[in-house]
Amino acid sequence: MDVLLQTKLLLPPAQENLVLRQRLVDQLQRAAHCRLVLVSAPAGFGKSTLLASWLQQRTHAVAWLALDELDDEPLRFWRYVTAALATVVPDLAEQSREWFHAPDTSLSRTLPSLLINALASCTGRLTLILDDYHVLSEPSIHQGIDFLLDHLPAQCQLVISSRVDPPLALPRLRARNQLCEVRTDDLRFGHSESARFLRERMGLLLDERDIQTLDARTEGWVAALQFTGLSLQKLAGEQAMRHFINQLTGRDRHVVDYLMTEVLDRQTPALQHFLLHTSILERLSAPLCNAVLESDNAHTLLATLERANLFVVALDNERQWYRYHHLFAELLRNRLKQVVPPAERAELHTRAYRWYRAQGMVDLAVTHALAGGEQRAAAE
Repeated sequence: MDVLLQTKLLLPPAQENLVLRQRLVDQLQRAAHCRLVLVSAPAGFGKSTLLASWLQQRTHAVAWLALDELDDEPLRFWRYVTAALATVVPDLAEQSREWFHAPDTSLSRTLPSLLINALASCTGRLTLILDDYHVLSEPSIHQGIDFLLDHLPAQCQLVISSRVDPPLALPRLRARNQLCEVRTDDLRFGHSESARFLRERMGLLLDERDIQTLDARTEGWVAALQFTGLSLQKLAGEQAMRHFINQLTGRDRHVVDYLMTEVLDRQTPALQHFLLHTSILERLSAPLCNAVLESDNAHTLLATLERANLFVVALDNERQWYRYHHLFAELLRNRLKQVVPPAERAELHTRAYRWYRAQGMVDLAVTHALAGGEQRAAAE
């Protein structure tokens, strides 16, 4: 049986010069009654950093498990969960040694029950944190976690950090007031947080106008602010920094590297195709995307993107219209220019023009007609 990596069980160390998100830490502190705390947001929004800050103010036992792709196997997953809990639950290490001495194929199904029984004997409050839960896709693991949540002792709590909403019984927990949710909009930096981050964490002397510009460009996305700060640190003089800030786009090298590696390249070919080819649109709807792509599955793909927190922003409560995060949209458009020939890009605009014209949306129809080289149509 594989040796367990103890580093996956270590609590994250305190980080210096963090921008303390006290409002979010307080939200987590008030959620002690919830069985599940879900921190769900795209890459680079500070999920793990928030949890690390919360841990510095904790007054109870916390077990931590940093998940990776290899953990998407039931027996391995539950071995690590057990090992994490054993760091804070007396006697669990000795007790579980018997479970894993000669594991059979049914052990992964019975382990949630065994853990629940072991946790029931705990007298103090206990929290288990599963970081990077999005790497898991095995249905039986999710079923086991659902079972664990249904029968978790009152003094215990599960915290999940993920880039996508896990396929768990979230509506049921929500209806029972047993779910605390921290999402992308909660994690976005406000103006004062951006100012403190750039000035105190990054050591940059920026005035209010520069910070407001960065706020608008990054939309509170912490990773983009950090990458921008790294670039600004290499510049000399207020004028050079202001020029860079005003020109900040999805072509910035740090932003591109991060988004390409952590977001775009990890998607399926079908989703990559959808993202790239719909990036010509300022606003997205399922009928419009179907027209541009000559497809019939845009509604499903848009819902998938929203569930996956893939930098898509809903523009209405009915989830009819969306847009991409500004920097993400610029990255997609730049990538589209690199991999799609001009004639094919023009055809995408032409299809958008035809759809908007049929809807009577003249201004947008003209915009795409011109982008598609349809000057005569734009003049009509």
